[in-house]
Amino acid sequence: TKKEEIDKYAILFSGSSLGDFFSAVEIDVLEKKYENIAGIEIPSLEKLEFKEFSYSLFDTPVWFDAAITDTKELKRLREEILVAMEKKRAIEKELREVSIRVNLFEKIMIPRAKENIKRIKIFLGDQQLAAVAQAKVSKNKILLRAKSQVPQEEVL
Repeated sequence: TKKEEIDKYAILFSGSSLGDFFSAVEIDVLEKKYENIAGIEIPSLEKLEFKEFSYSLFDTPVWFDAAITDTKELKRLREEILVAMEKKRAIEKELREVSIRVNLFEKIMIPRAKENIKRIKIFLGDQQLAAVAQAKVSKNKILLRAKSQVPQEEVL
């Protein structure tokens, strides 16, 4: 069973070397760099350093050095995963905000603008029609005045 397999390794973590083991894989420096991409602060793992640790190769078990190296790699990968999850959260948050804005424009602002444009077109069409009608009336008045006035030369 799985428990029996794990129990085989329990002996490796017993004794005085266990405290040394956890001290050897302690993170000393963890730096993230934030980069602005399309208005979103996206993190990336800039620097990961482990605390300096020295130990006697003769006083520690054979597996100790390999276990430290592998555990450091696992911790580095875990930190990269945490940064990737932070990136994902930032992008998902921005996606929700952008989706809200897009829906606002698609469902509310654009239909309102189209309705307003339609009203303006109708108004401008009415104004143009009124201007044409007014021009015709003015032209008829000018023609009537011209006919009603007798030229000065014909009177003499």
